[in-house]
Amino acid sequence: MNTILLIHPFDGVYNDVMPPTLPLAVLSVAAPLVKEGYNVKIIDQRTDKDWEKELKDFIKKEPLCVGITSMTGSQIKFALEASKIVKENSSAYVIWGGVHASLFPKQTLENKYIDFVVIKEGENTFLKLIKALQNKKTIEKIKGIAYKKQNKVIITPEREFTDLNNFPELPYNLIDIKKYTHKSFKQKEVIDIETSRGCPYACGFCYNSIYNKSYWRSMKPENVVKNIKKLIKEYNIKSFYFIDDNFFVDQDRVNKIMSLIIKENLNITFGCQGARIDTLDRMIPEDLSLLEKAGCKFLQIGVESGSDRMLKLINKLITREQTIRVNKKLSNYSFLVLYNFICGFPTENKEDLFETTSLIYKLLKDNKHAMAGPVYIYKPYPATPLYNVAISQGFKEPQKLEEWANFDWTKISEFNQTKEMLKLFKRIMITSICIDDKIESQSESFIYKTAAKIYKPIARFRIRHNFYNFMPESFLLKNKIN
Repeated sequence: MNTILLIHPFDGVYNDVMPPTLPLAVLSVAAPLVKEGYNVKIIDQRTDKDWEKELKDFIKKEPLCVGITSMTGSQIKFALEASKIVKENSSAYVIWGGVHASLFPKQTLENKYIDFVVIKEGENTFLKLIKALQNKKTIEKIKGIAYKKQNKVIITPEREFTDLNNFPELPYNLIDIKKYTHKSFKQKEVIDIETSRGCPYACGFCYNSIYNKSYWRSMKPENVVKNIKKLIKEYNIKSFYFIDDNFFVDQDRVNKIMSLIIKENLNITFGCQGARIDTLDRMIPEDLSLLEKAGCKFLQIGVESGSDRMLKLINKLITREQTIRVNKKLSNYSFLVLYNFICGFPTENKEDLFETTSLIYKLLKDNKHAMAGPVYIYKPYPATPLYNVAISQGFKEPQKLEEWANFDWTKISEFNQTKEMLKLFKRIMITSICIDDKIESQSESFIYKTAAKIYKPIARFRIRHNFYNFMPESFLLKNKIN
């Protein structure tokens, strides 16, 4: 009974376009289990095409429990499918973790196929829960869990955040790591890596202020480089993607990591997901040059809107002019820069929206290395500061776990918006997908890359002139984006 199964669910539409990324959530939970001598198996629905058969075969061995991670949205649907198979074919406990279950533990446990919820960071909590279940000991005093007792849901006090430097090394041997290397920022065989968690800011649309309580914690530079060297030595990985929520919180730490990469002569390339306009605005030329020299090829930056009114509403703490200034500053370097945008915030009007599209066009014009991410349509994420605003504007909150499965980034969440604006949001999103070279730099699909290349000049014309009235190409995604 020391066997544990961990499952990463299918991501839905996103997996149709982009290759799967490293399942860091389940690897992180697996690490202390492996250290304690448990037999751990990982099933990833994204890479294991016959996952259902594999799951049914494995649970015949009667594992102690099955742990499943899940984000809000389409992952829930596939996580529930796996949970149902486990409960109908074995006596194993089903334990859910991840952002959604952490934000809605009571609602999650109302589903009959789920026994426990591990709330927020799961590494220590999951291990303690497993030990208690295995030894048939009481679980009431375990921090950071939710469970059912006499038809009631019990939620224990939250567990304190753990120092990331105290976690054991990730057990990459549990997966076929080559399945998770992907093309990104025009580099091949890139692998994701995490060096910090949380973000000290409180953007109104982001779950971080609730899930991480705006608390940022990080690995020491020496430990970051140690992990990189392990991946180089054991798996011949030479390109990395730092997927931290906010990589640049501590500039001294960033500079130490860069200096160590150079000193160790690692000869790697890498990109950084978590970057902010105000942080980059404060960086001096020496900081950016060091970043470039260490091998940085890509920066992903959250701008969200070109409207100062919207930026103030979402508490982004940046301005339109600041973004323009930073973009020109970055144009002096070789970094590919991807700017993220969101449309459809509560009260957003056509003027706000067109301020965003005009900013996108200017960024692309001012910096030959700039790209704009797909203009995602705003989703009222649970428990975020902007969530109640959306509800006050008419957003109908899902009442069951199953309903949250339809809460997907490709689907519009309607509240107090006109049909004209909803149509416009969707068409701008479709147009923005092919406005630059991001599909070519990230996708492995010849069909998607070819289609994006053909459509690019049309997309540029539409964004520049805000011409979306006649758009026959929108039918191409009608089954993907609702």
